[in-house]
Amino acid sequence: MAEYETSDGCYSEDSYSEADLVQALSLLRQSRSENAELKRNFESLKSIHVQLNNTHGQLQAKHSALYEERINVERQYQSLCESWRMELEEKQKQFDSVKAQLLQPRDLELLKLQMLQEVEEPWERKCEMLAREAETSQESFVRVRRAYEEVLANNSNVELRHASEASALRAEHSGSLKDMKERMALLAAANGEEPAVPRSLTC
Repeated sequence: MAEYETSDGCYSEDSYSEADLVQALSLLRQSRSENAELKRNFESLKSIHVQLNNTHGQLQAKHSALYEERINVERQYQSLCESWRMELEEKQKQFDSVKAQLLQPRDLELLKLQMLQEVEEPWERKCEMLAREAETSQESFVRVRRAYEEVLANNSNVELRHASEASALRAEHSGSLKDMKERMALLAAANGEEPAVPRSLTC
């Protein structure tokens, strides 16, 4: 243990005992370990946040693609319906023209039914098929929309939980640093010296 010469010419041992130095070194190591743990937790939270952002972007892109697909299907359906309406009107004109040339009401009725059947049946099948496709597209859109909203909710919950955990870790770390400083101040006061706080404990 080191000695030094005092003002009256006597020699005295250092104010800090070996046990005090060991305790201070232990507290310093504990602080460094806690700092390393906080850094690892921060990197983990950062990685999770990046993954959630990527998932959110992918779902948003899929949602936009399905929405665009739905709009295109609706436009095609409207365009087809318009063409069918025009064709039906043309058939109706042809029917009216033929009807004017026929004399037998029974024959006219049969011809009308035949023409209507020829025109309506194919278009009805096409309309039903397009309606089913539109319904399927709508269901897919709704599913993706729900998944998108669930990811948003989960993302918000995870970020809140991680922020709370990080805050708790910082509070715990600050408490440990404060306790360490108080212990070292007590040790210094017990030895009649000014407390010397290592630079690594001032962060």
